[in-house]
Amino acid sequence: MPFEVAAKRLSPILTLIALVFLIGCATASRSNGPGSGTGGTGGTGGGGGTGGGSSSSAPRFLYFVTDAHPSNAPVNPDGTPGPVKEFPKPDGSERAVGAVAATPDGTYLYVGEFQNSGSGLYYIAEYTIDKNTGDITHTITIQVPNNAGLMVDPTGSVLAVAGNSRSSAGSEDPLLSMYKIGADGSLTAAGTPIPLFGQAVIDFLFDASGQNLYILSNQAEPATPGSSLQSFRVDSTSGTATLLQSIPLSVDATELAIAGRSTCI
Repeated sequence: MPFEVAAKRLSPILTLIALVFLIGCATASRSNGPGSGTGGTGGTGGGGGTGGGSSSSAPRFLYFVTDAHPSNAPVNPDGTPGPVKEFPKPDGSERAVGAVAATPDGTYLYVGEFQNSGSGLYYIAEYTIDKNTGDITHTITIQVPNNAGLMVDPTGSVLAVAGNSRSSAGSEDPLLSMYKIGADGSLTAAGTPIPLFGQAVIDFLFDASGQNLYILSNQAEPATPGSSLQSFRVDSTSGTATLLQSIPLSVDATELAIAGRSTCI
C-alpha cells in the first residue's frame, strides 16, 4: 500500500522490520509507519537491517512500532517470535512514532517521529542496540525535513528518508533526504533534500550493492494520474545521492522489487 495512503488509513500502524541478525549477504534495512513507507522486504523495510556474516547462534530480534512505542521480540530457533517488549518513547507523548530501520550489523536503530498536531515537524530518534538482549538505548533525536520510510543501505553507511515534507493531505511535497551514518551510529545530513516527483512516495529501495537507490512516486490526484520511477547513484563515502534518471509512467504504480543476483558485502 502507498506510504501516505497507508498512513491515512491505518492508525495505529504496526510496522515490522526485518531481522537484525541474519546469515550471509547483507540486504537493505527498510520500514514503514504513519507518514512513512510501505512494509517491505530486503530492500528498505523499509525497516530493519540484516546482518552480514553473523553466527547462526547469535541472538536475532524483530523491531517494530505502533503510534505508542518502539518494541521488539526475540526470534526463536524455529523462526517464531518470542515475547514482545515495549520501550518508552524518548521524546514525549505528543509525538507519534513512525518508521524504523536498523544497521545491517544490528548495532543501531533509527525511529521516525512526527508531531500529531499537524505542525509538519519531523524527527529521527537514534538508538544503540544491545546485541545480546535486543534492548535499545536512546542517544539523541534530530529534526529532519521530511518523514516517510527509513532505509539503511546494505553497507550500513547511509540512511535514506523518502516521503512527505508537509503534514496536510494532498500537499505532501515529497523529498529525498540522505544521511551519513557515523562509526558511532550518529546521523549527519548529506547534501540538501532533493524534491521528488508528484505528491506521494509509493515505495523505494536500494539494490544489493547500496550504490543505486530507486524511488517510485505518484501524483496522488485522481484527475491527473501518473507515476515516476526515479533512480539515484549513492556515494557511500559522503552519503549523497545524485539523480540519474526519471522515467514517467502514464498510470499510478504501486510497489518496487529488484530481481537478480545479490551481492555480498
